[in-house]
Amino acid sequence: MKTLIFFFLACQVTFAQKNKSKTVDELKPLGRAKLIQMAVERIQSGYPQFDPKNFDRVNVYVDGSRLIVRFDVAVKFIPKNTCAYYTVVAELTRRSLGMIPFGDVEKCTKENFFVPDQQSNNHIELIKKKLPGLIPDEVGKDEEIVIREFETYYSVGMEGSSYSHGFKLDKTSFRKYDEFDGMKMPYESKMIEIE
Repeated sequence: MKTLIFFFLACQVTFAQKNKSKTVDELKPLGRAKLIQMAVERIQSGYPQFDPKNFDRVNVYVDGSRLIVRFDVAVKFIPKNTCAYYTVVAELTRRSLGMIPFGDVEKCTKENFFVPDQQSNNHIELIKKKLPGLIPDEVGKDEEIVIREFETYYSVGMEGSSYSHGFKLDKTSFRKYDEFDGMKMPYESKMIEIE
């Protein structure tokens, strides 16, 4: 009986050591590429359909005692009556995941990761053509543009670290209306990007 109890306790310790969370200081020296690889493996272990190639930017950063890898899409086009995860976050220090849905949230399931498609790209290109300069070719790393499709209009939102701006865009005339400007409170970020 003592042997069985010892074996059971040894297995518990081994399991705990294998699954022990690592600290920022242990993870940072691995480098950006390895950290991204670890995040992809962590996400795909629960969601094998996740494809990091579908996301146009990846940020790896430290925020206090957390090391975070964030997969994101800079210009998000959300077709009407759909939902997808356009932002996926893997926190490597605590081994946790977060997914941010855009669209009709009730329609989101764990399989709904963003996948680029030609129809969405066509909508974005049409808006770029009709309103030159509205959607830049390069979106800043702290900025995002979200275009939601509705029956007769697009809802366009642009956000950066210190501003937000949005409006509705008529699908036929491409006239802007219901514009708003919001000012965010400036803050000093404690996040440190890992290059």
